[in-house]
Amino acid sequence: MNIGDIVARKSYNFDTWFVINHIENNKAILSGIYYRLIADANLNDLEIVNTRNLEFNDLIDINARGDKVNFFKSWYEKQYSLDSYSKENNIKQNIEQEGNKNTNKIIGKILHIDGDKSYLKESLKQYQKLGVPVEGLTIKEYEQPEKLKELLKLYRPDILVITGHDSLRKSGDYSMDIEDYTNSKYYVECVKIAREYNPSYDDLVIFAGGCKSHYEAIMNAGANFASSPNRILLHVTDPVIVASNIAKASIREVLYIDEIINGTFSGIGGIGGVETRGKCREVKPVF
Repeated sequence: MNIGDIVARKSYNFDTWFVINHIENNKAILSGIYYRLIADANLNDLEIVNTRNLEFNDLIDINARGDKVNFFKSWYEKQYSLDSYSKENNIKQNIEQEGNKNTNKIIGKILHIDGDKSYLKESLKQYQKLGVPVEGLTIKEYEQPEKLKELLKLYRPDILVITGHDSLRKSGDYSMDIEDYTNSKYYVECVKIAREYNPSYDDLVIFAGGCKSHYEAIMNAGANFASSPNRILLHVTDPVIVASNIAKASIREVLYIDEIINGTFSGIGGIGGVETRGKCREVKPVF
């Protein structure tokens, strides 16, 4: 096996797909393709995904030539597209309907900081489709707390999204010990820094977390929304959907949790939060 191979874990019944980021001492470091999950596994626990099962014949041809890097890049971009998921019919309709019709509104501005460059790239594509203003930066999870305060001062966002990878390292499905999580402590620290910068849940809306993150710790730090109440996987575009719903809702509205999380893949088990006011303001006359 090589870096860039798409694999699944035998011990987890091939539940989700990963790309191999690093190999050392017969162990691979993996990043989730669909989900914001980081994991490690022994090479003998991995099986390369049979690309013949994919529905993209052109990508199969690329892979047959052994061009794994280009294969993964092309496959990743198509697989992540909102258009490729049947579950997103309602989201797709919203994208088509909203488009560029918000010229008489000031939509809430988002600062999205992501630990994964590829995840951020896809997130920015979806923000653009939704017509939501955003600044996006790739910063590794362990570096996010150190850089956050200056970025808040620089960009002055209405909505802050702090995400990337995460995982629950302890055997089992639940733990209240922050040290059992790969990156939750960095998300917690970021939320605390952001709340010190702006303590109002209405003035600065915060989403933080990744796959299987320590939901309770992140919420207690002051987030409006966090993952993952049931310690389940968080889809790459879920933070985009939550942040965009808030950005485009009127400041006159206080949105219920179900409204905000509507349309996400993870749902209420993957994302939780508090009632939050929208960040969009109507303009008359248009300038």
